[in-house]
Amino acid sequence: MPAIKSLAGRDANNIQELFGIPNFMRRDFGTQLWRYEGEACILNIAMYPQGHDGAHQVLHSETIDKNGKAIDPPLCLKTLSIKKQNFGG
Repeated sequence: MPAIKSLAGRDANNIQELFGIPNFMRRDFGTQLWRYEGEACILNIAMYPQGHDGAHQVLHSETIDKNGKAIDPPLCLKTLSIKKQNFGG
C-alpha cells in the first residue's frame, strides 16, 4: 500500500488500480476532484492536467474522517485498498 505522499504524480489509471472507481467525481475547469469513501474515512484527491499530453496527475490528497477531521493516512489507505479488493472496486 502506498504512502499518501507517494500518490502525488500518479495518473488517474494508477489511482483506479489502487482504489477502484471513486464514489464521487467532479470536473471543474480541467481539474478533477475524486472522493473515495470507506466506513471510517474519506480519501480526497485533486488531479490537474500535467505535461504536454495534459494527462491528469495527483497534486493533492488528504484523508479525513466523516466529520472532516484529519485522520491517519496509512490506516485509511489500507482500509480503502482492502475495500476495493473485497468488492472489485
